[in-house]
Amino acid sequence: SGFNDTFIPDSTGGNLIFKPETVNSFEIGFKSTFADNRFRLNVALFYQDYQNKQEGLVQGTSVTVANAEEVNGYGFEIETSSMIYKGLQADLSIGYLNMEFEKFILGDQDLSGNRVSKTPDWTVFFSPQYRTVILTDYRLLARMDFYYTGKVYADLTNSEVIAREPVTLVNARIGVSTKDERYSLALWGKNLTDEVIAIRGWEFLWGNQLAVNPPRTFGLEFRFNIY
Repeated sequence: SGFNDTFIPDSTGGNLIFKPETVNSFEIGFKSTFADNRFRLNVALFYQDYQNKQEGLVQGTSVTVANAEEVNGYGFEIETSSMIYKGLQADLSIGYLNMEFEKFILGDQDLSGNRVSKTPDWTVFFSPQYRTVILTDYRLLARMDFYYTGKVYADLTNSEVIAREPVTLVNARIGVSTKDERYSLALWGKNLTDEVIAIRGWEFLWGNQLAVNPPRTFGLEFRFNIY
């Protein structure tokens, strides 16, 4: 529990004291490997039951903490990693999450049934990479990363104005290192498709505010390991 440094007892539900947060979490799954460790499969199912979940509440220019009485969520995660061919590996993970406010009365607003902010329903990660030895004493690594994130609400009211729509981001990296990986040189690129997405969002009386992600970015990296 704790105290808010700003007390605004109005229709937005401001309170001086916020209660402690508790959660009961249940998970069942399995981890497995096949084909002489060339293929790995992990699966997990989970359920979470929060009482008095602490949520950030924007009130004017201040941010306080409010308690959501009951919050329930369930989902699953699937992770695979497979060695397709000598040096060629592919990693894949898929996740689903349904996290909602079961009971959340905030002042004169009933937010029950809303999705918890910053919790996408679907997330998918796919990463193929290739490693091989070149010129006897050097290693080559080429890798691509694909990230898919489902729709995300930025606030407790699930405002569509500042919500983030589903998006796929693509990163890539190619590099050369010594066989012992003491020295390495790599060229990398992030957000190759130059997507513009809202990382965070706020609604104020004087207008909506968004913080967006960095644009397409390239870099050159040199590493030296002392030990």
